[in-house]
Amino acid sequence: MTDNQHHEYHHERVLRGIPRWMLREYLEGLGGTATAPETDDNTTGTTDILNADGWQATLTQMEDFHVGSLSSGQVQITVTGDPDEVRGMLARLAPKLTRGGG
Repeated sequence: MTDNQHHEYHHERVLRGIPRWMLREYLEGLGGTATAPETDDNTTGTTDILNADGWQATLTQMEDFHVGSLSSGQVQITVTGDPDEVRGMLARLAPKLTRGGG
């Protein structure tokens, strides 16, 4: 494959109701290795970068999402890499992100 035939896949999504530390653990379980230092307090503006064979994920803590007096944490996940590897990882991640009502 030549360089002009290679296309990097880019997926971006905002997740609510899942802590960044938990999402990082899920991605580590899917083969990711953290390469950027994490902060102790997981506050707004902090970022984690994880690398794996075929993909890289960036997790960015965002401001809480508010509806009336309720709030929910938000994490932006950006995944780039080989299209097949990214799609496969996202398919394996999806069941972990499912939350039942309660």
